[in-house]
Amino acid sequence: MISTEKVIMPSPTSANEVQILTGYDDRGSEALVERIVENEAGFQVELKLGDGRPAWSRLTPEESEQLELHEGQILPIGVGPTLSG
Repeated sequence: MISTEKVIMPSPTSANEVQILTGYDDRGSEALVERIVENEAGFQVELKLGDGRPAWSRLTPEESEQLELHEGQILPIGVGPTLSG
């Protein structure tokens, strides 16, 4: 479910910005989608890393549609090919 409430981006010291990957690789990790918030630029996806730390990622509407995101979904994250490049 996508929330339409306004959201303040987390401070870099309180959460890590990560890239959502299009597939799994040996360098990446996984994260749990906790919340998806729509904002002016697209979507902010709030995540929980495997060790419990919070993280987040920004997605365009097109990227979000391609991933068909939903809360509770497990996603590959890390450094690697992203949706936009």
